[in-house]
Amino acid sequence: MNNQCKSCNSRNTIIVKDERTFYYRRQPFKIIVNELICKKCGSKEILDSSDTIEQKIYVRYLEKNRDAILSSEQIKFIRINKALSQNEFDKIIGLYPGTTRAAENNKYILNENEIMKIKTWLEK
Repeated sequence: MNNQCKSCNSRNTIIVKDERTFYYRRQPFKIIVNELICKKCGSKEILDSSDTIEQKIYVRYLEKNRDAILSSEQIKFIRINKALSQNEFDKIIGLYPGTTRAAENNKYILNENEIMKIKTWLEK
């Protein structure tokens, strides 16, 4: 690992763990990141890749919102139980075309508004 400061090229650096707040779907999540601090110029640089940070945030989001999320299996079960195609389900619920297909294939997580539309429709 290169512990050289990108600002001043000094090798007089330390790596620390720092708690940062990131936002996902308007919710704050505290994540521990590895940070390089230059003792010479004081600059700070997060060493973790953006993919690693995004994965940590996503896991925290799922943990925090477990009860508010419909799994792909639950969405498919609801749709099939009502004898609807994916396109019909999108149209009846008021979702963008392809939303159900993406959600059932774990390519998309329904947001709170979309879940409320489904729950409201089920209560009719």
